[in-house]
Amino acid sequence: NIGTADNPVHIFMGIDDFWRFDGARPVPIGNPLRKTIYADFNASFANRIKTLHDRRNQRVYFYYPSLGGGGAIDSCVVYHYRTGMWGRDDRTVEAVVEYLAGGITYDNWDTLYATYNAIPATLSYDSPFLTSGNFTPGVFDTNHDLLSLDGIATNSSFTTGDMGDDINFYLLERVKPKWLTAPTSATMTNYYKQSEGDALTTDVTSTMSLSRFDVLRSARWHRLQFNMVGDCTLSEYAPLMKMDGSE
Repeated sequence: NIGTADNPVHIFMGIDDFWRFDGARPVPIGNPLRKTIYADFNASFANRIKTLHDRRNQRVYFYYPSLGGGGAIDSCVVYHYRTGMWGRDDRTVEAVVEYLAGGITYDNWDTLYATYNAIPATLSYDSPFLTSGNFTPGVFDTNHDLLSLDGIATNSSFTTGDMGDDINFYLLERVKPKWLTAPTSATMTNYYKQSEGDALTTDVTSTMSLSRFDVLRSARWHRLQFNMVGDCTLSEYAPLMKMDGSE
């Protein structure tokens, strides 16, 4: 349930798509990734699907069993319902839970940390563990341990769709990302092909410098893979492509 008492909305994963239900009729929302997810979804274990709502960040996690997992809940797709964007967070879980943190008070401070220097450097001031009564999304892993999903990011990546057409050649010279939160470091790999049905050829991997990726490749089609280290938020990216003739 991601709605309110006045505007109830439910989001759920079905046997063939992801759906949004407002009390009148269900509407499919998973078209951008439906083919990819359901090609690997083990429908024989559909009853094991787990969903988790991260209210603070407006995200819904869908954990589901893949075809090669033997029934284990080993795959995850995440829906950010404020922006309509999707992501992945594959991991094997046994259960999901909204963890209610007890919070830190002056009465129990010394039982947790002996000194101020002992406080973890990664604990932010707005961490839900500092305030009693805040819900934190969490999962139980295969060791039966409870893990919270609010830690600092380590590695992340995303891959674009194909850019180009089957007639013209395009010279890709540079890609300029616009970061709202810049990562510690990032690389970009360009893939290219000459016809839509061809297999992709791996081009060079560029390291981000001056918040840009430099590359030089002429092809009809380009696809970009970005790999980031550390917390980051990307607003948009702008590829610099010039017409380079046709054939």
